[in-house]
Amino acid sequence: MIEFEKFVLGLTARAILLDNLEDNARAILALIAQAKHSIYIYSYQLEPEIYENPVILGALIRFLRFNPHVEVKVLLHDDFIPHRKSLHWLEISRRPASLLEMRQAPQYCGEHQESFLIVDGAGILWRQYYFQYQGMVNFYAPGHALEKQTWHQQVWQNSTPSNIRI
Repeated sequence: MIEFEKFVLGLTARAILLDNLEDNARAILALIAQAKHSIYIYSYQLEPEIYENPVILGALIRFLRFNPHVEVKVLLHDDFIPHRKSLHWLEISRRPASLLEMRQAPQYCGEHQESFLIVDGAGILWRQYYFQYQGMVNFYAPGHALEKQTWHQQVWQNSTPSNIRI
């Protein structure tokens, strides 16, 4: 079992291959737990089997609560979340003064089936296909993180506020 808690965000430059749900969730938790400034997520439907994990939600809430000058920007390809799967994220984003924003990517992003999470411009978890668990995580990959964060910011400018229907 990979001990993600031993990796330091912004320091540990080692690409680690992921191939299952548990490792993805544990890597995301380790990244969010070390976040200080920003979290950017691009996801098809905010993969609820990962992001609705109560431990990951708790880490996200702690990050938002104890860091008043942070941002969390979630860009969804499809903001129709069936079966109330991402209800907690929606609730957090709708709280007054929430620093979590959720937006829907424009139609032209349809060919982008990847999923990624970028933390503090340094750490990245990237999967080529949102529906598969094969991917990689690196706690210090500023070049790769910058490439994906730049793309995220460009798409964000053309996105629309999420109208998640539950």
